[in-house]
Amino acid sequence: MPKISVIIPVYKVEQFIERCAISLFEQTLDDIEYLFIDDCSPDNSVEIIKNVLMRYETRKDSVRIISMQKNCGQAAVRRYGNSIARGDYIIHCDGDDWVDINMYYKMYECAVNNKLDIVRCKFCRTDGKLMKECINIPSNIYCDAKKMISYLLRLSDLSSTCDKLVRRELYQSVDFIYPVDNMCEDFAIVTQLFCRTDKIGYIDEVLYFYYQNKFSISHILDNTHIDNKAQQISNNVKLIGKILKTKYPGGIFDKEIEVIKLMAKNAYRPIIRREGYYEKWKTLYKEINSKIFFNEYITIKEKLSFIACYIGIYPLLTGRK
Repeated sequence: MPKISVIIPVYKVEQFIERCAISLFEQTLDDIEYLFIDDCSPDNSVEIIKNVLMRYETRKDSVRIISMQKNCGQAAVRRYGNSIARGDYIIHCDGDDWVDINMYYKMYECAVNNKLDIVRCKFCRTDGKLMKECINIPSNIYCDAKKMISYLLRLSDLSSTCDKLVRRELYQSVDFIYPVDNMCEDFAIVTQLFCRTDKIGYIDEVLYFYYQNKFSISHILDNTHIDNKAQQISNNVKLIGKILKTKYPGGIFDKEIEVIKLMAKNAYRPIIRREGYYEKWKTLYKEINSKIFFNEYITIKEKLSFIACYIGIYPLLTGRK
């Protein structure tokens, strides 16, 4: 049984996958299962992975390259990877990112030595030149599942599955609800993980490097894509609400849910001046429009942007273009 399974979705990452694969195969942990899930990538990503693997003879038996029958999207790929993983722990890695050479050794040792279900590390964003450490929550929060969920949903914590080493049984529980929509699917997954355990540890060190790819799908601004994005975020917000209502009845996270509902509305913000999109923005989760200013978890900046949108002068008031 491998110590860790690393799941890597592969789709249009031929420019970056070599760097990613090298950082994975160079890991100092000795017993890792690598699951590269090819989501019908139309480029040479898979061939590049195979070429890199030829340099690492000791890793060949640990690598599986699996092809989806059709392009399914990240949510389905992650779910499939989790279902077939054999490691004691599971972690994800995106094909355009890379990891510190000691990342999985340090996380695994922390998990085993402290009998933890989840271990996290610091996370860094980079454009290839500049690096910026991502937000970190107070260390005393890790022993309180409710506070962890609150920080996550008010966008004061990272929802990524790539900085979280998770005991396999959590992901493979028969009642684990996997999202079907790709946008913000990690929010639904991580919320659910935090609902299931408070045995969470933290390594105060940057071990994961997230590459901000300017050509990624998140930068597409055509109308159809934005409509789909808003709908998918909205669907995952509803799923999060369902998960929380089951675990914590009584509406204790209502204000946090308002924050992620505003996030769904804001999918329309970049094109709000196009015909018909002001109304789409205004009517999506319209019940929170009157609550924005009374929510202490929504920043002043976001409240000002909301005003600008509501009175029809966004992005002029905020200086955005």
